[in-house]
Amino acid sequence: MSRARIAVIGDPPVYCRGLEALMRERGYEVEGHDRSLWERTDIPLCVLLAPLTHHRIITLLGELKARNATIVALLPDPSPFSYRSAVDAGAIGVVPKDALVDEIARAVGAALEGFLILPPDVMRELMHYSGALHPGIELNDHEIQWIRHIARGRTVTDLARRTGYSEREMYRCLQRLYRHLGTNSRTCAVVRATQLGLIE
Repeated sequence: MSRARIAVIGDPPVYCRGLEALMRERGYEVEGHDRSLWERTDIPLCVLLAPLTHHRIITLLGELKARNATIVALLPDPSPFSYRSAVDAGAIGVVPKDALVDEIARAVGAALEGFLILPPDVMRELMHYSGALHPGIELNDHEIQWIRHIARGRTVTDLARRTGYSEREMYRCLQRLYRHLGTNSRTCAVVRATQLGLIE
């Protein structure tokens, strides 16, 4: 199998161009941003998700998971929660966005070999992770009821009718609830809520 090609996705453009140049200096073939590349399974692809927001990184990880790409996320917030969320969503490599070039290259090389490099403090915290919510986040009674209704198969329309919200506002409330649970989908939110003992 040929050496993986690198695709850099993210913002700001000057950061991405710099990262592409550095990867080329390290001997990698760097692709443009053409998403048609993601559809080709004959090319080993390593995607670097540059400093996007946490939510955008998690969303893109979901899209890229189907491509079976090796994904290295460069986190704007290198907290243990962000590391865990990125790995849960499918990242193989995770480094802070302001990491040194050697650290990024090391994370890419390790990820392409199937290994994940984590800082010791993040590793320690993850080993003691007990399924808690995002630090500083507490669900209110309404949110707990919503996740219980979702677990029973209720739709956004059902919940909107019960709460008096429009469907659009209810959808936004649920997206916020999913993020509070450290997930980005209905199914993962129900699983996480069950782990937390919120759903009997």
